Amino acid sequence: MLKPYTQLEEGVLDALLDEYLTCDDGGDNLSISQRKEKLMKLLKAGEVFVIYPPDDSPPCLIPKQQVPAEELSKYRQLLRDLESDVDESQADEPHVAACESSEDSDPDPDSDPDFDLELELAPHLLESRLEVLKASIRFPFDLGRTLMTSGVKALLDSGKVALEDLQGLLLRHSNGDFGELSIESRWANLEAVGTEHQVNSWYPLAGTRLLVQTELGHTQTMVMLESER
Repeated sequence: MLKPYTQLEEGVLDALLDEYLTCDDGGDNLSISQRKEKLMKLLKAGEVFVIYPPDDSPPCLIPKQQVPAEELSKYRQLLRDLESDVDESQADEPHVAACESSEDSDPDPDSDPDFDLELELAPHLLESRLEVLKASIRFPFDLGRTLMTSGVKALLDSGKVALEDLQGLLLRHSNGDFGELSIESRWANLEAVGTEHQVNSWYPLAGTRLLVQTELGHTQTMVMLESER
């Protein structure tokens, strides 16, 4: 069965990443850390999954194209169940917060042992919610006509970037890997994919940052330099 990577302990996930990279050299000149970062992005994008084999053997990573449709369906249901559990667990939080505030209108974070724990759990919960939302969306989404600005064309003509690099960014964008964005911005993008609103992705490339922007209606996608926004 498939299991969300966010539910794994950090050491377990790191070991799975190392094992996967050992079996697949990637056919590129990237360093181990760069390949691990790339693989982690694929995990977040839903292109690679953590699977527990039925014979009780250790878990491993598996590409999306090798996952049976039935397993993907079960996984999406699991994410929906997890989302429901999170919602139920948070249902009483406003009441608890109100009671606490009546006792102490200005709590000191340093005196609250649960304060740091809440900060650590929040990103985990948000990542789980992102997985649920992403599982409900069909990828890749339509980019419409793909264009580049004069600044990006100049980079291409100078040889600083290759056409394959730009095509790779468009592929990541269309598959929900939005690059260097906050959790909140990734959430907004996922909602925009479903409603055909504007979708923005940011990627570092050739010493600069490129913006890939799919316009409202998803009829056109533009690749531009940060300075050309």
